[in-house]
Amino acid sequence: MNKYLSGLVLTLTFAASSAFADVDAGKSMICSLGDFSECTAKGCESVTASDIAAPRLLRVNSKKKTVEAISGGQGRVSKLDNVETINSKLIMQGAEDGGESGRNGLGYTLTVNTTSGELVFAGATDNAVFAAFGACVND
Repeated sequence: MNKYLSGLVLTLTFAASSAFADVDAGKSMICSLGDFSECTAKGCESVTASDIAAPRLLRVNSKKKTVEAISGGQGRVSKLDNVETINSKLIMQGAEDGGESGRNGLGYTLTVNTTSGELVFAGATDNAVFAAFGACVND
């Protein structure tokens, strides 16, 4: 990861841990993902983003209903099928087919706490569940 992206990841993590990290759900956000887990019928284990071909940085636009990978999958854009705000949480859901990678399709939810900027990702295929935690700031 180049110096710019490393600095951005640290900045996002620090900003989301601050008490003043409100996120405006109506504006574009940059989100950093980390602390990945993969669970199967045999149990759960910690994995890296590269182990599961997941991006570390995302640009999320709830108005346009898009999620764009801006690292670890540059140019990949996913359409959000559902976007709702419930009790200070921006909840966004979508689904992807396996594409050319040959991987299983994936249904996913991104939940952003609009008060703290904290992010939780959950995704499921037919044989595994993926989870990640992170932070978002307005773009």
